[in-house]
Amino acid sequence: MDTGMLHLHTTVVIVFLLSLAFKTVLLLANNTTLLDTVRAKTKVLEMILGTLILVTGGYLLFKGGHPATWLMVKVAIVLVMIPMAIVGLKKGNKALAVISLLGFVYVYGVAETRSLTFKKQDTAASPVAEIYTAQCVRCHGESGDAGQFGAKNLKESTLSREETAQIILNGKGAMPGFNGAISPEKANELADYIATLKK
Repeated sequence: MDTGMLHLHTTVVIVFLLSLAFKTVLLLANNTTLLDTVRAKTKVLEMILGTLILVTGGYLLFKGGHPATWLMVKVAIVLVMIPMAIVGLKKGNKALAVISLLGFVYVYGVAETRSLTFKKQDTAASPVAEIYTAQCVRCHGESGDAGQFGAKNLKESTLSREETAQIILNGKGAMPGFNGAISPEKANELADYIATLKK
């Protein structure tokens, strides 16, 4: 269910962003007639999208354990940007509409990189435990058995070192691959570290 909720959240955010971008372009082009028509026809959809963003995001925040700083900043910005977008489009305030759109784009970038500056941690030179903390703890937990977002229990894993390293590099299911972010050698070292978490 956690994986499905994550995918639903991402999809809803993208649809919301596209809708907001389209309406903002109409506002900037002074096409208020079409903007009013689009707003009227999508009013219920916007309410559903906004609610789904808050519900799925809240669920993921609750299930994710102790939230990182970037995640708390993301939540705060979203809570400010939603009403700002509504007021900006309703009142025809171009500045508010553009600021809210840029805020949502920023938040999307923060979510994708898990960084307030859009810089993914350079894990190639990091010690293995730091790689685990930076990339794995959110779903697998400190001790490997958190099981967030459908993550497997690493304490009970029967995978070999090579199989674990391949999943680290190529991903599996909802887990992204880290090929390119870490070297195959680091993936093997991380697999060895994960083996120390087993019961």
